[in-house]
Amino acid sequence: SLVFSETDRYSGTATGPVDIPVDVQPLGRGVYQVSFTPVWVGSYDVQLYLGNTEVTKARHDVGLEAGGATSTACMVSGTGLHDFICGHVVEVSIVTRDAFQNIVEDSYLNLQLKVEGPQQVIADIQNLGNGQYEAKYSAESAGSYSITALVN
Repeated sequence: SLVFSETDRYSGTATGPVDIPVDVQPLGRGVYQVSFTPVWVGSYDVQLYLGNTEVTKARHDVGLEAGGATSTACMVSGTGLHDFICGHVVEVSIVTRDAFQNIVEDSYLNLQLKVEGPQQVIADIQNLGNGQYEAKYSAESAGSYSITALVN
């Protein structure tokens, strides 16, 4: 049998893609609140300790999924962002991410590539899976264009 002193305190760890400290707060009557704030997607093994002894019945696996895609965290790349030849199809790659830079793999994501300039251009977007998209477009008129990725 284990003997604990009144000075022993609960503590915890969450190990996963990144190790995270766990905060354990007593709420009274032997009830404790356990909290931690992960920002990386993945599985976390949450372990609690009383003093230096692991509380084995308090061990849990917690899975964390990416939050919703945030336009400011998404990455857009490709030669079609800088210049193109009229009448030729150009490609742009888009990676959707949440506010913590986790890749968002949402098959129902409403993603649009808005290409504005001397003519209206509609981009064809294909979901490649894994939070990656490929957009293709072609413009027949020379001029200056702006490209905006819209995520909602």
